[in-house]
Amino acid sequence: MVKIKIGGEERNLTEIDTSWINQQINRQRKDGPVCVRVTIKHDPIDMILSSGDCPRAGGGRQARPQEKEIFDLWDKHRLNETDFPSGQLVAFIKQLQRLL
Repeated sequence: MVKIKIGGEERNLTEIDTSWINQQINRQRKDGPVCVRVTIKHDPIDMILSSGDCPRAGGGRQARPQEKEIFDLWDKHRLNETDFPSGQLVAFIKQLQRLL
């Protein structure tokens, strides 16, 4: 299971497309900071990724090798930063699908 939450809108990975991502991010940017959370539960992966504008949550256990690869991909696309291009989230999601 992979879910993407942008602001108050949350959808399963199978229910999103590029236009939905762009619309949600643009709408959030008009209202203020953008918070994107990606929840991944795909055995053995169990993680939540958050963009730079999301409230911080505490850490947990050490990342498994596959989770580390996903964290690195998140960082590569600068999604941990406050002002990331929406196209980077789209690219991350496409690459994530290949990893799972």
